[in-house]
Amino acid sequence: MTAPMTAVPAATAEVHIHRVYPFVGCAWELTTDSHSLAASFGSAFPESDSTAGTVFRLDLQMNDGEDRLWTAPYFRARDHMVLAAFSSTDVMIFDLLGCRGVGTISRALAENRDHWRRVIVPALVGLASPSAGIAPLHCATLVRNGMGLHISGLSGAGKSTLSYALAQRGFQLLSDDWTYFMRGSNGLQAAGLPVPIKLLPDTRRFFPELGAHEITRSLNGELAYEIDIASSLSPSRIYTCSPHRLLFYRREPRSSPNWTRLTPEQVEAQFRPALERVPGCLAPARESQHAIIAELAKIPAYSLVCDGSPQQIAAWIDEWTDSDAGAAATADISPPPHCEIPDLMLRFAPAPLLSSGSDSGQIRIETNIPSVHRHSSELARQLMNWHGDNLDCTFIEDRANWPAAAGTLGQFSYRFLPDVGCMFIDRNSGRLVSFASSAAANLESMTELMAPVSSRQPGFRRAKTGKTS
Repeated sequence: MTAPMTAVPAATAEVHIHRVYPFVGCAWELTTDSHSLAASFGSAFPESDSTAGTVFRLDLQMNDGEDRLWTAPYFRARDHMVLAAFSSTDVMIFDLLGCRGVGTISRALAENRDHWRRVIVPALVGLASPSAGIAPLHCATLVRNGMGLHISGLSGAGKSTLSYALAQRGFQLLSDDWTYFMRGSNGLQAAGLPVPIKLLPDTRRFFPELGAHEITRSLNGELAYEIDIASSLSPSRIYTCSPHRLLFYRREPRSSPNWTRLTPEQVEAQFRPALERVPGCLAPARESQHAIIAELAKIPAYSLVCDGSPQQIAAWIDEWTDSDAGAAATADISPPPHCEIPDLMLRFAPAPLLSSGSDSGQIRIETNIPSVHRHSSELARQLMNWHGDNLDCTFIEDRANWPAAAGTLGQFSYRFLPDVGCMFIDRNSGRLVSFASSAAANLESMTELMAPVSSRQPGFRRAKTGKTS
Protein backbone atom coordinates (compact mmCIF):
# COMPACT_ATOMS: atom_id res chain seq x y z
CA MET A 1 0.00 0.00 0.00
CA THR A 2 1.21 3.45 -0.86
CA ALA A 3 2.31 5.68 2.02
CA PRO A 4 -0.14 8.46 2.87
CA MET A 5 0.42 11.84 1.29
CA THR A 6 1.99 14.62 3.29
CA ALA A 7 -0.75 17.07 4.23
CA VAL A 8 0.53 20.55 4.92
CA PRO A 9 -1.88 23.08 6.44
CA ALA A 10 -1.60 26.57 5.04
CA ALA A 11 -0.09 29.25 7.25
CA THR A 12 -2.64 31.56 8.80
CA ALA A 13 -0.86 34.93 8.62
CA GLU A 14 -2.72 37.43 6.44
CA VAL A 15 -0.01 39.68 5.05
CA HIS A 16 0.88 40.71 1.52
CA ILE A 17 4.57 41.40 0.90
CA HIS A 18 5.91 42.55 -2.44
CA ARG A 19 9.63 42.99 -3.20
CA VAL A 20 11.62 43.59 -6.40
CA TYR A 21 15.33 42.76 -6.73
CA PRO A 22 17.11 43.88 -9.93
CA PHE A 23 19.96 41.60 -11.02
CA VAL A 24 21.73 41.40 -14.41
CA GLY A 25 18.97 43.12 -16.34
CA CYS A 26 16.11 41.16 -14.81
CA ALA A 27 13.71 42.21 -12.05
CA TRP A 28 13.15 39.29 -9.67
CA GLU A 29 9.72 40.11 -8.27
CA LEU A 30 8.62 38.30 -5.11
CA THR A 31 5.13 38.08 -3.63
CA THR A 32 4.81 36.24 -0.35
CA ASP A 33 2.96 36.14 2.96
CA SER A 34 6.11 35.63 5.05
CA HIS A 35 8.45 38.34 6.35
CA SER A 36 11.09 35.66 7.05
CA LEU A 37 10.92 34.34 3.51
CA ALA A 38 11.16 37.85 2.03
CA ALA A 39 14.23 38.57 4.17
CA SER A 40 15.92 35.27 3.24
CA PHE A 41 15.18 35.71 -0.46
CA GLY A 42 16.45 39.30 -0.44
CA SER A 43 19.67 38.36 1.35
CA ALA A 44 20.66 36.20 -1.64
CA PHE A 45 20.83 39.18 -4.02
CA PRO A 46 23.48 41.91 -3.97
CA GLU A 47 22.30 45.48 -3.74
CA SER A 48 21.80 46.94 -7.20
CA ASP A 49 20.44 50.07 -8.81
CA SER A 50 20.50 48.63 -12.33
CA THR A 51 17.49 48.84 -14.61
CA ALA A 52 15.68 45.66 -15.61
CA GLY A 53 14.16 44.78 -18.96
CA THR A 54 12.66 41.41 -18.01
CA VAL A 55 10.46 40.61 -15.01
CA PHE A 56 10.50 37.11 -13.46
CA ARG A 57 7.63 36.79 -10.97
CA LEU A 58 7.63 34.47 -7.97
CA ASP A 59 4.65 33.76 -5.71
CA LEU A 60 5.92 31.83 -2.68
CA GLN A 61 3.46 31.12 0.12
CA MET A 62 4.07 29.71 3.58
CA ASN A 63 2.80 26.40 4.90
CA ASP A 64 3.09 24.91 8.38
CA GLY A 65 5.02 21.83 7.32
CA GLU A 66 7.88 20.64 9.50
CA ASP A 67 9.75 18.18 7.25
CA ARG A 68 13.54 18.49 7.31
CA LEU A 69 15.30 19.62 4.15
CA TRP A 70 16.68 16.82 2.02
CA THR A 71 20.46 16.43 1.79
CA ALA A 72 20.23 17.42 -1.89
CA PRO A 73 17.26 18.94 -3.74
CA TYR A 74 15.53 17.36 -6.73
CA PHE A 75 15.28 19.27 -10.01
CA ARG A 76 13.31 17.80 -12.91
CA ALA A 77 12.14 19.52 -16.09
CA ARG A 78 10.64 19.19 -19.55
CA ASP A 79 9.97 21.97 -22.05
CA HIS A 80 8.91 25.16 -20.21
CA MET A 81 8.16 23.41 -16.88
CA VAL A 82 10.66 22.92 -14.05
CA LEU A 83 10.00 21.19 -10.72
CA ALA A 84 12.24 21.97 -7.73
CA ALA A 85 11.69 20.07 -4.48
CA PHE A 86 13.74 20.65 -1.32
CA SER A 87 11.58 18.53 1.00
CA SER A 88 8.10 17.02 0.76
CA THR A 89 6.71 20.36 2.02
CA ASP A 90 9.04 22.71 0.08
CA VAL A 91 8.12 22.57 -3.59
CA MET A 92 8.37 25.09 -6.44
CA ILE A 93 7.24 24.89 -10.07
CA PHE A 94 8.50 27.29 -12.74
CA ASP A 95 7.00 28.28 -16.08
CA LEU A 96 10.03 29.52 -18.02
CA LEU A 97 7.96 30.68 -20.99
CA GLY A 98 5.78 32.81 -18.74
CA CYS A 99 8.75 33.98 -16.61
CA ARG A 100 7.02 33.00 -13.39
CA GLY A 101 7.19 30.51 -10.55
CA VAL A 102 5.04 29.44 -7.62
CA GLY A 103 5.85 27.52 -4.49
CA THR A 104 4.82 26.36 -1.05
CA ILE A 105 7.53 26.92 1.57
CA SER A 106 7.86 25.66 5.14
CA ARG A 107 8.72 27.96 8.02
CA ALA A 108 12.09 26.20 8.47
CA LEU A 109 13.15 26.90 4.88
CA ALA A 110 11.75 30.43 4.96
CA GLU A 111 14.11 31.23 7.83
CA ASN A 112 17.14 29.46 6.34
CA ARG A 113 19.00 32.36 4.71
CA ASP A 114 22.07 30.23 4.06
CA HIS A 115 20.06 27.81 1.88
CA TRP A 116 18.55 30.65 -0.17
CA ARG A 117 21.99 32.16 -0.79
CA ARG A 118 23.89 28.92 -1.47
CA VAL A 119 21.26 26.84 -3.26
CA ILE A 120 17.89 28.27 -4.18
CA VAL A 121 18.58 31.70 -5.67
CA PRO A 122 21.66 30.56 -7.69
CA ALA A 123 19.55 27.69 -9.06
CA LEU A 124 16.69 30.07 -9.85
CA VAL A 125 18.95 32.52 -11.70
CA GLY A 126 20.50 29.66 -13.66
CA LEU A 127 17.10 28.21 -14.60
CA ALA A 128 15.65 31.56 -15.63
CA SER A 129 18.72 32.83 -17.47
CA PRO A 130 17.57 31.94 -21.02
CA SER A 131 14.17 33.55 -20.42
CA ALA A 132 15.80 36.64 -18.89
CA GLY A 133 18.41 37.23 -21.60
CA ILE A 134 21.34 36.28 -19.35
CA ALA A 135 24.37 34.17 -20.35
CA PRO A 136 25.68 32.26 -17.30
CA LEU A 137 29.26 31.11 -17.97
CA HIS A 138 31.38 28.78 -15.87
CA CYS A 139 34.24 31.13 -15.05
CA ALA A 140 35.77 32.92 -12.09
CA THR A 141 35.82 36.71 -12.16
CA LEU A 142 38.29 38.97 -10.37
CA VAL A 143 38.00 42.76 -10.53
CA ARG A 144 40.46 45.63 -10.29
CA ASN A 145 39.42 49.26 -10.81
CA GLY A 146 36.01 48.10 -12.05
CA MET A 147 37.54 45.99 -14.85
CA GLY A 148 36.86 42.26 -14.88
CA LEU A 149 39.35 39.44 -15.44
CA HIS A 150 37.43 36.27 -16.33
CA ILE A 151 39.23 32.94 -15.78
CA SER A 152 37.78 29.85 -17.46
CA GLY A 153 38.94 26.25 -17.16
CA LEU A 154 37.78 22.72 -16.58
CA SER A 155 36.30 21.73 -13.21
CA GLY A 156 39.17 20.88 -10.89
CA ALA A 157 41.64 23.16 -12.67
CA GLY A 158 41.96 25.26 -9.53
CA LYS A 159 39.96 28.38 -10.46
CA SER A 160 38.70 28.88 -6.90
CA THR A 161 42.16 28.47 -5.37
CA LEU A 162 43.65 30.82 -7.95
CA SER A 163 40.83 33.32 -7.31
CA TYR A 164 41.61 33.26 -3.58
CA ALA A 165 45.31 33.87 -4.28
CA LEU A 166 44.51 36.76 -6.61
CA ALA A 167 42.21 38.25 -3.98
CA GLN A 168 45.17 38.27 -1.59
CA ARG A 169 47.02 40.39 -4.16
CA GLY A 170 44.35 43.09 -4.11
CA PHE A 171 41.80 41.87 -6.63
CA GLN A 172 38.14 41.94 -5.63
CA LEU A 173 36.24 38.67 -5.99
CA LEU A 174 33.07 38.72 -8.06
CA SER A 175 32.72 34.93 -8.47
CA ASP A 176 34.87 31.82 -8.22
CA ASP A 177 32.42 29.64 -10.15
CA TRP A 178 29.57 31.17 -12.21
CA THR A 179 29.54 34.63 -13.76
CA TYR A 180 26.40 36.10 -15.36
CA PHE A 181 26.78 38.28 -18.46
CA MET A 182 24.20 40.60 -20.00
CA ARG A 183 24.05 43.46 -22.50
CA GLY A 184 22.78 46.75 -21.08
CA SER A 185 22.58 50.37 -22.10
CA ASN A 186 26.24 50.82 -21.08
CA GLY A 187 27.46 47.78 -22.98
CA LEU A 188 28.39 44.32 -21.75
CA GLN A 189 28.25 43.77 -17.97
CA ALA A 190 29.20 40.89 -15.69
CA ALA A 191 27.58 40.13 -12.34
CA GLY A 192 27.88 37.66 -9.49
CA LEU A 193 25.86 36.48 -6.50
CA PRO A 194 27.02 36.60 -2.85
CA VAL A 195 27.63 32.85 -2.62
CA PRO A 196 30.50 31.42 -0.54
CA ILE A 197 33.83 30.71 -2.20
CA LYS A 198 34.58 26.97 -2.06
CA LEU A 199 38.12 25.70 -1.46
CA LEU A 200 39.07 22.01 -1.34
CA PRO A 201 40.72 20.68 1.86
CA ASP A 202 44.21 20.36 0.31
CA THR A 203 44.16 24.12 -0.31
CA ARG A 204 45.16 24.55 3.34
CA ARG A 205 48.82 23.76 2.48
CA PHE A 206 48.91 27.00 0.48
CA PHE A 207 46.71 29.02 2.86
CA PRO A 208 47.36 27.91 6.48
CA GLU A 209 44.79 30.41 7.79
CA LEU A 210 42.06 28.07 6.50
CA GLY A 211 42.82 25.80 9.45
CA ALA A 212 40.68 28.08 11.61
CA HIS A 213 37.69 27.45 9.33
CA GLU A 214 35.39 24.40 9.37
CA ILE A 215 35.28 21.91 6.49
CA THR A 216 31.72 21.23 5.33
CA ARG A 217 30.09 18.91 2.80
CA SER A 218 28.91 20.76 -0.31
CA LEU A 219 25.75 19.94 -2.25
CA ASN A 220 27.76 17.93 -4.80
CA GLY A 221 29.12 15.77 -1.97
CA GLU A 222 32.60 17.31 -1.89
CA LEU A 223 34.26 18.23 1.38
CA ALA A 224 35.40 21.84 1.21
CA TYR A 225 36.04 25.06 3.05
CA GLU A 226 33.10 27.31 2.19
CA ILE A 227 34.12 30.87 2.97
CA ASP A 228 30.97 32.93 3.41
CA ILE A 229 30.87 36.68 2.79
CA ALA A 230 30.46 37.23 6.55
CA SER A 231 33.65 35.30 7.37
CA SER A 232 36.82 37.11 8.41
CA LEU A 233 38.62 35.04 5.75
CA SER A 234 36.36 36.23 2.95
CA PRO A 235 38.07 38.24 0.19
CA SER A 236 36.85 41.72 -0.66
CA ARG A 237 33.69 41.24 -2.73
CA ILE A 238 32.16 43.13 -5.64
CA TYR A 239 29.12 42.11 -7.70
CA THR A 240 29.28 43.96 -11.04
CA CYS A 241 32.04 44.93 -13.45
CA SER A 242 32.85 45.65 -17.08
CA PRO A 243 34.58 42.70 -18.84
CA HIS A 244 38.23 43.52 -19.59
CA ARG A 245 40.18 40.33 -20.28
CA LEU A 246 39.57 36.61 -20.70
CA LEU A 247 41.96 33.90 -19.57
CA PHE A 248 41.57 30.20 -20.41
CA TYR A 249 43.64 28.47 -17.78
CA ARG A 250 45.15 24.97 -17.74
CA ARG A 251 47.68 23.43 -15.37
CA GLU A 252 50.37 21.26 -16.93
CA PRO A 253 53.11 19.65 -14.76
CA ARG A 254 56.54 21.28 -14.96
CA SER A 255 55.38 23.98 -17.36
CA SER A 256 56.63 27.53 -17.22
CA PRO A 257 54.03 30.21 -18.05
CA ASN A 258 53.00 30.03 -21.70
CA TRP A 259 50.64 32.81 -22.86
CA THR A 260 48.90 32.59 -26.21
CA ARG A 261 46.54 35.20 -27.66
CA LEU A 262 43.24 33.72 -28.87
CA THR A 263 40.95 34.79 -31.69
CA PRO A 264 37.29 35.76 -31.10
CA GLU A 265 36.31 32.62 -33.02
CA GLN A 266 38.28 30.45 -30.58
CA VAL A 267 36.60 32.14 -27.61
CA GLU A 268 33.13 31.61 -29.08
CA ALA A 269 33.99 27.97 -29.82
CA GLN A 270 34.73 27.51 -26.12
CA PHE A 271 31.79 29.30 -24.57
CA ARG A 272 28.93 28.46 -26.95
CA PRO A 273 28.92 24.68 -26.32
CA ALA A 274 29.35 25.29 -22.58
CA LEU A 275 25.96 26.99 -22.30
CA GLU A 276 23.34 24.84 -20.65
CA ARG A 277 21.12 23.29 -23.30
CA VAL A 278 17.62 24.69 -23.66
CA PRO A 279 14.46 22.98 -24.98
CA GLY A 280 13.01 23.95 -28.33
CA CYS A 281 10.38 26.23 -26.82
CA LEU A 282 13.18 28.44 -25.45
CA ALA A 283 15.33 28.34 -28.60
CA PRO A 284 14.85 32.06 -29.42
CA ALA A 285 16.53 32.88 -26.11
CA ARG A 286 19.67 31.07 -27.27
CA GLU A 287 20.20 33.74 -29.95
CA SER A 288 20.42 36.41 -27.24
CA GLN A 289 22.96 34.33 -25.30
CA HIS A 290 25.06 33.76 -28.42
CA ALA A 291 25.05 37.51 -29.08
CA ILE A 292 26.36 38.11 -25.55
CA ILE A 293 29.17 35.59 -26.09
CA ALA A 294 30.06 37.20 -29.44
CA GLU A 295 30.35 40.56 -27.67
CA LEU A 296 32.43 39.03 -24.87
CA ALA A 297 34.78 37.41 -27.43
CA LYS A 298 35.84 40.87 -28.68
CA ILE A 299 37.84 41.63 -25.51
CA PRO A 300 41.50 40.46 -25.32
CA ALA A 301 41.62 36.72 -24.62
CA TYR A 302 44.54 34.44 -23.83
CA SER A 303 45.34 30.83 -23.07
CA LEU A 304 47.65 30.23 -20.10
CA VAL A 305 49.38 26.87 -19.60
CA CYS A 306 51.61 26.68 -16.51
CA ASP A 307 52.46 24.96 -13.25
CA GLY A 308 53.27 26.27 -9.78
CA SER A 309 51.68 27.21 -6.50
CA PRO A 310 48.52 29.36 -6.52
CA GLN A 311 50.60 32.28 -5.22
CA GLN A 312 53.17 31.91 -8.04
CA ILE A 313 50.51 31.71 -10.75
CA ALA A 314 48.62 34.63 -9.21
CA ALA A 315 51.82 36.71 -9.32
CA TRP A 316 52.28 35.92 -13.02
CA ILE A 317 48.67 36.83 -13.76
CA ASP A 318 48.93 40.02 -11.71
CA GLU A 319 51.96 41.11 -13.73
CA TRP A 320 50.26 40.12 -16.99
CA THR A 321 47.15 42.19 -16.28
CA ASP A 322 49.36 45.31 -16.19
CA SER A 323 51.04 44.48 -19.51
CA ASP A 324 50.07 45.36 -23.07
CA ALA A 325 47.37 43.08 -24.50
CA GLY A 326 48.13 43.89 -28.11
CA ALA A 327 49.88 40.66 -29.10
CA ALA A 328 48.64 39.05 -32.31
CA ALA A 329 46.24 36.13 -31.95
CA THR A 330 47.39 32.69 -33.04
CA ALA A 331 44.69 30.83 -34.90
CA ASP A 332 46.31 27.37 -34.67
CA ILE A 333 46.40 27.28 -30.86
CA SER A 334 43.40 25.82 -29.03
CA PRO A 335 42.36 26.82 -25.50
CA PRO A 336 41.50 24.13 -22.93
CA PRO A 337 38.44 22.04 -23.84
CA HIS A 338 35.13 23.32 -22.53
CA CYS A 339 33.22 21.53 -19.82
CA GLU A 340 29.74 20.53 -20.98
CA ILE A 341 27.04 20.89 -18.35
CA PRO A 342 25.41 17.51 -17.56
CA ASP A 343 21.66 17.09 -17.98
CA LEU A 344 20.96 16.84 -14.24
CA MET A 345 17.23 17.60 -14.66
CA LEU A 346 16.82 14.79 -17.23
CA ARG A 347 15.24 17.43 -19.47
CA PHE A 348 16.71 15.90 -22.61
CA ALA A 349 16.32 12.22 -21.75
CA PRO A 350 15.20 10.54 -24.99
CA ALA A 351 11.58 9.41 -25.09
CA PRO A 352 11.21 7.66 -28.45
CA LEU A 353 7.98 5.77 -27.85
CA LEU A 354 4.92 7.79 -28.94
CA SER A 355 1.30 6.84 -28.32
CA SER A 356 -2.07 8.48 -28.95
CA GLY A 357 -5.55 7.16 -29.55
CA SER A 358 -8.40 8.63 -31.58
CA ASP A 359 -10.84 7.34 -28.96
CA SER A 360 -9.05 9.28 -26.25
CA GLY A 361 -9.31 12.84 -27.52
CA GLN A 362 -6.09 14.73 -28.14
CA ILE A 363 -4.03 12.83 -25.57
CA ARG A 364 -0.41 12.48 -26.69
CA ILE A 365 1.95 10.28 -24.67
CA GLU A 366 5.73 10.39 -25.12
CA THR A 367 7.73 7.89 -23.09
CA ASN A 368 10.88 5.78 -22.82
CA ILE A 369 9.17 3.39 -20.37
CA PRO A 370 7.92 0.28 -22.27
CA SER A 371 5.16 -0.56 -19.76
CA VAL A 372 3.69 2.96 -20.05
CA HIS A 373 3.74 2.59 -23.83
CA ARG A 374 2.02 -0.80 -23.53
CA HIS A 375 -0.80 0.62 -21.41
CA SER A 376 -0.98 3.99 -23.17
CA SER A 377 -4.57 3.55 -24.40
CA GLU A 378 -5.95 2.80 -20.93
CA LEU A 379 -3.82 5.53 -19.37
CA ALA A 380 -4.92 8.05 -22.03
CA ARG A 381 -8.58 7.35 -21.32
CA GLN A 382 -8.05 7.89 -17.61
CA LEU A 383 -6.04 11.08 -18.21
CA MET A 384 -8.83 12.43 -20.42
CA ASN A 385 -11.43 11.76 -17.71
CA TRP A 386 -9.32 13.48 -15.06
CA HIS A 387 -7.50 16.30 -16.84
CA GLY A 388 -9.35 17.02 -20.08
CA ASP A 389 -9.13 15.83 -23.67
CA ASN A 390 -6.21 18.00 -24.82
CA LEU A 391 -3.10 16.89 -22.98
CA ASP A 392 0.57 16.51 -23.92
CA CYS A 393 2.27 13.97 -21.60
CA THR A 394 5.88 12.86 -21.13
CA PHE A 395 6.88 9.87 -18.99
CA ILE A 396 10.63 9.54 -18.35
CA GLU A 397 12.41 6.70 -16.56
CA ASP A 398 13.99 7.88 -13.29
CA ARG A 399 15.56 6.09 -10.32
CA ALA A 400 14.94 8.79 -7.71
CA ASN A 401 12.84 7.67 -4.76
CA TRP A 402 10.34 10.41 -3.92
CA PRO A 403 8.53 10.87 -0.58
CA ALA A 404 4.74 10.93 -0.38
CA ALA A 405 3.43 14.43 -1.15
CA ALA A 406 0.89 16.24 -3.31
CA GLY A 407 -0.28 19.79 -3.79
CA THR A 408 -1.84 22.44 -6.01
CA LEU A 409 0.10 25.62 -6.79
CA GLY A 410 -2.09 27.96 -8.80
CA GLN A 411 -2.30 26.53 -12.33
CA PHE A 412 0.08 23.69 -11.39
CA SER A 413 -0.38 20.45 -9.48
CA TYR A 414 2.16 17.84 -8.40
CA ARG A 415 2.22 14.41 -6.75
CA PHE A 416 5.11 12.28 -5.42
CA LEU A 417 4.65 8.54 -4.75
CA PRO A 418 7.33 6.46 -2.98
CA ASP A 419 8.85 3.73 -5.16
CA VAL A 420 6.91 5.08 -8.17
CA GLY A 421 7.93 8.63 -9.07
CA CYS A 422 6.68 12.19 -9.46
CA MET A 423 4.12 13.97 -11.64
CA PHE A 424 3.53 17.67 -12.26
CA ILE A 425 1.03 19.32 -14.58
CA ASP A 426 0.39 22.79 -16.00
CA ARG A 427 -3.37 22.88 -16.43
CA ASN A 428 -3.29 26.10 -18.47
CA SER A 429 -1.07 24.69 -21.22
CA GLY A 430 -2.19 21.07 -20.88
CA ARG A 431 1.37 19.84 -20.24
CA LEU A 432 1.94 16.86 -17.93
CA VAL A 433 5.39 15.51 -17.02
CA SER A 434 6.24 12.43 -14.99
CA PHE A 435 9.51 10.84 -13.88
CA ALA A 436 8.89 7.27 -12.76
CA SER A 437 10.62 4.02 -11.95
CA SER A 438 10.44 1.62 -14.88
CA ALA A 439 10.05 -1.32 -12.47
CA ALA A 440 7.04 0.29 -10.77
CA ALA A 441 5.38 1.72 -13.88
CA ASN A 442 2.38 -0.61 -14.02
CA LEU A 443 -1.07 0.66 -14.92
CA GLU A 444 -2.31 0.70 -11.30
CA SER A 445 0.60 2.74 -9.91
CA MET A 446 0.65 5.13 -12.86
CA THR A 447 -3.07 5.89 -12.63
CA GLU A 448 -2.61 6.53 -8.90
CA LEU A 449 0.24 8.91 -9.69
CA MET A 450 -1.79 10.73 -12.37
CA ALA A 451 -5.00 11.14 -10.33
CA PRO A 452 -6.31 14.69 -9.70
CA VAL A 453 -4.78 16.49 -6.74
CA SER A 454 -7.08 18.01 -4.14
CA SER A 455 -6.49 21.73 -3.57
CA ARG A 456 -6.41 20.91 0.15
CA GLN A 457 -3.44 18.65 -0.31
CA PRO A 458 -1.28 20.41 0.83
CA GLY A 459 -2.79 23.75 -0.14
CA PHE A 460 -1.56 26.86 -1.87
CA ARG A 461 -3.13 29.98 -0.44
CA ARG A 462 -2.46 33.17 -2.34
CA ALA A 463 -1.61 36.00 0.02
CA LYS A 464 -4.53 38.36 0.47
CA THR A 465 -4.16 41.84 -0.82
CA GLY A 466 -4.42 44.33 1.98
CA LYS A 467 -1.66 45.23 4.37
CA THR A 468 1.42 45.94 2.28
CA SER A 469 4.91 45.81 3.67
